[in-house]
Parts: sequence; C-alpha cells; structure tokens
Amino acid sequence: MFTSGYTATFNFANAITVGGTGACNLTLGANMGFAGGGTIGIASGPTMTANGRTCPQPISIGGGVAVVLVGDWINSSLVTITSTYVNKTTTEKLYCAGGLTANATGGTAILVVTGGSISTPSQVVALSAGKIQVAGGSGTVNFATSIKMNGSSTLSYVSGVVTYCGGFTLSFGGAATVDNWSAYPMPNVIAVNTLTFSGAPFTIVNLVLPPSGTATYAGAFGWIAANVICLATGAHVLTLKKGVEYVCTLSFGMGGTSSTVATIASSDATLLAKLTLRSGCAYDLSWAVLTRLDASSGMTLYSYHGTLNSTLNSVGTGMPLVFQLLQHPVDVE
Repeated sequence: MFTSGYTATFNFANAITVGGTGACNLTLGANMGFAGGGTIGIASGPTMTANGRTCPQPISIGGGVAVVLVGDWINSSLVTITSTYVNKTTTEKLYCAGGLTANATGGTAILVVTGGSISTPSQVVALSAGKIQVAGGSGTVNFATSIKMNGSSTLSYVSGVVTYCGGFTLSFGGAATVDNWSAYPMPNVIAVNTLTFSGAPFTIVNLVLPPSGTATYAGAFGWIAANVICLATGAHVLTLKKGVEYVCTLSFGMGGTSSTVATIASSDATLLAKLTLRSGCAYDLSWAVLTRLDASSGMTLYSYHGTLNSTLNSVGTGMPLVFQLLQHPVDVE
C-alpha cells in the first residue's frame, strides 16, 4: 500500500480495504504519519510489513486468505481477524495493544494481546492451530466473551492483570495447550479432548466434564481446581499424566451409577498419577473405576461400589463393596 520510504501523513478519514483481484500487500512507511480513525481492511493478503512503525488504525483481517507477517506488527488499536490465518516468516508476532476480536483464527504467528479485550462474538471458535499470548505488562487484559479453542491451539500467559466477563467459559474443540495460566484462575473450563498444561499448574474455579466426555491431560503440570463437576449422564473417562499432580480443593463430583461409570486412570501402564483432594473437600466417587492413582498428599479416597485396579488399596469398613485408596502407599512387588 505504501513504500518503506513513505514519509507523508495519510488521512484515514474513512475505512479502506487492501484487496481486490490477486494478492495485495500492506506495507507501512517507517516514518509515515497517520490521521483519522478509519479501519484498514485486509481482504486478500499476502504480506503485512510494518518497517518498525506502530499502526494506530483499527485493523480488520479477513477474506479467508492467509496473510504473512514480514517483521513484527504492532497495532495500538483493535485487531479483528475473521476466518483467516496469520502466519510468520521466521519469528514474527502480531501485537494487539488495543485488543483482539477473533473468529476461526489461526496460523503460525503468535497473537500477543498487550491491552484491551479479547473477544469472540457469538462465542465461536477463536483459535485453530495458532497461539494467543496475554502479555499485558503493568496493564489489564479482559476476556470480554467466552472462548473456544480448536485443534493444536495454545493460550499462554506472560504478564498483566487478567479479568473475565460474567459467566466466562473456556472450552476446547480439539487438542490444545494452556501455558503458564496460574495467576488468574479461569472461572469455568470445559476440559475434554487431549489438553497439555505447561509452565505452571492450570488454576480453575469450575472444571466441568460434560456427559460421556473423554479427557486426557498431558504436559509437565496438572491443574488446581476448586470444583470438579462431572455431568455424568454417560460413561466418562479421565486420564491423568503419570507422575503429575492434579488437585481439587472444594468439591470433586465423579460419582455415577451402575450404568454410568466414571473412570479415572494414570496414563501409564505401571506408574501412578497423583490425585490430591485437599482436606475438607467434599467428593463423590461412587461406582468409579480408579486405576493407578496416588492420593498420598490428600484425603483418603473411598468409592462406594467402585473398583480399584493396580492401585494400592484395602477393603473399607462400614458399608459393603467399599474400597480405600491408601493415603500412605508403599511399594508393592
């Protein structure tokens, strides 16, 4: 659109669109000036080159054609991305200082939100095969709507204060990664599919396991949840990473019936995963199948009509078919 040597001031009195027949590039002059509040729309890519100049205009990227960053792009106003991938040339990032609105968004470039709000209108898929990084510094980044993450996507925390809209829910439409999210607990997380937790334990207020859902947790860290809620109208399978600790502090509900059995198991055929229910945590594990779990750091676990497989246990007392997962396990040959 411009050249790197462009130095005049361009008046964005109205919205303009970069696009048309064929690929169109958006290039900023390194020392150009900006006037007006019009939005720059990008409809056909393929490259965005800032030449070190911060763009103060709202940016709207769409059209279903992937754009490629040539150098980092810093935007001080709102960035909107719809049905488009934003890719990097080498290590480029798209910095969103005025917030990010994203629908069906992905790509190889990291979308760094340094201020404003993150929103996904109608709570549709925000990210697919891409990464949103929250790096608010001394400022605040707000989640203005709930977010759904699709396959191979990552949500990462670096810095800043994080706030959430009322009823905020993070859900997943495929395998995804949550990185270093411990300082600001997520209000509601619907955690199914294969999820990887890295950097720090993932802190959650309400961890919800939908009916008949299957969840596999991987990575070097587990989660710390105030409440684990299982909507058990069907069989549920929860696989915990071997050697990693998963903690519940207030309530843990994975009870079922003879026809709606919940299974909680280690990811390894011999090594135990750690499931810790803090003192005072109310729980229901009736009919549950517990396999290779270590509860030694928390409350003793009882499962009425449950089954313990390859787990250090003893028969409980006071009711029939009660099994006890020992709080202080010892090695068994």
